[in-house]
Amino acid sequence: MRDLNRAGFTLPEMLVSLAVMGIVVALASHAAVGQLRFFRGVGEVVAVRTQTGHASAVARRVVWGVSAGAGDIVVAEDSVLEIHATIGSAVVCADGTGAVTIPAPAARTGNALTAFTHVPRFGDRVHLFFADSFGAGWLAGRVWSVVHGGASCDAFAGAPDTWTLQLAEPLAIPAGAALRFTRPLRLSAYRASDTHWYLGIRDWNGERFNTIQPVAGPLEPLSADAARTGLRFVYHDAWGGELLPGTLSRDRIATITIVTRGKSLRAARVAGMSTPFAPFHLDSALATFALRDAPSNPAPRCPSFSIPMSRAARWRLAEPM
Repeated sequence: MRDLNRAGFTLPEMLVSLAVMGIVVALASHAAVGQLRFFRGVGEVVAVRTQTGHASAVARRVVWGVSAGAGDIVVAEDSVLEIHATIGSAVVCADGTGAVTIPAPAARTGNALTAFTHVPRFGDRVHLFFADSFGAGWLAGRVWSVVHGGASCDAFAGAPDTWTLQLAEPLAIPAGAALRFTRPLRLSAYRASDTHWYLGIRDWNGERFNTIQPVAGPLEPLSADAARTGLRFVYHDAWGGELLPGTLSRDRIATITIVTRGKSLRAARVAGMSTPFAPFHLDSALATFALRDAPSNPAPRCPSFSIPMSRAARWRLAEPM
């Protein structure tokens, strides 16, 4: 009969307890490692999709307001896009030649006559919209200098302050004219010091482009293979036909498609997800943007024709069944 007053475990009981405990710990560790691997893999997948989507979002913001007909596209290559990006718009306060006075932007006073994402400076382009009996269009000039305050706004008495812009060209600008301001901007893929490829932006300082800055990535390296390159710009005309870089006419561009591809930097082991580059995850994003004032090519109309029909035949067609 077992002695109920005996304390502790026997050796067999201890061994069985340790074995069971080891199995439980091993199962728990396996589950925990699996969960950690899953969440790390999901994080890698999300990171790749975020970077490729970010590249498309940046391109959309840059291409917004670009007009091929106005000469906003300077370089259009498969991995380089240089444009004159819109930085603001304004309405002219008073007549002037070689100088223009505009209401100063002031969000607190509800001024809707002027809006800028960047303050105009030397080298920026200013586009004047004109319309006369010969047609309408945009006339381009260059900003030479900007003076804040000191002038009156005759056309809009409610403007609290003004800016006066000296132009490099002696353009005669009437009061109430609409102005659009642009600045050179260059999008391209480049290889950074960490050996990874990124989508980079170079802005204009009035004389030259500044050092390129990464805005999205890492992306896949550039490749001559369109199905593998990390960044590719595709240009189409109004018919939807692709315009080949190097031979295209920039004023015919109606839409721009940006394709970005990225691969996870670490293994992404996620159940149900596999790619040809397993265990790494490869993803891509594609976005198409229509340009402002894109050239239009109306669909050709089929020539109309008629077939002579006798009165009896017309009567038979009209007769109810």
